[in-house]
Amino acid sequence: MKSERRRHRSPFTSIALGRWLDAVAARNGLSGLVLGDACGLLVAHGAMDVDRAEAVAAIAPIDSVVDVPGAMRVLRFEHEGAPLVLAGLGQEPRLDALVDAQIGVARILSERAAA
Repeated sequence: MKSERRRHRSPFTSIALGRWLDAVAARNGLSGLVLGDACGLLVAHGAMDVDRAEAVAAIAPIDSVVDVPGAMRVLRFEHEGAPLVLAGLGQEPRLDALVDAQIGVARILSERAAA
C-alpha cells in the first residue's frame, strides 16, 4: 500500500496536499477534509467541490466554530508560525483523524520548503 501511495505523489504542493487529505478522509470515513488559513482562505482540499471547500475554510477559523456536532470538527494549529485550520466533515469526525491529517500536512509543507 505504501508503494502504491508513493507512485501517486505529486511534486506540486497543492496536489500533494489534496491527495493526502483525500487519503486521510477515506481512511477515516469522512466526507472531506479542508485546510484553510486563519483568515478563512482555502489552502487545500481533496476531491470535494471547491465552492463547498471555500465555504468550510471561511467559517472554520471563527472562534465560536469549534465543532458542529455530527457534521464538522475543527483543529487549529501552526506550521512554521503560520496559523492553519483543518476541518473534517462527515458524521462525527474524530480528533485523531484531524491529527493524522495535520502530521501529513506539516510533512508535505516542510518537504516543499526544504526543496
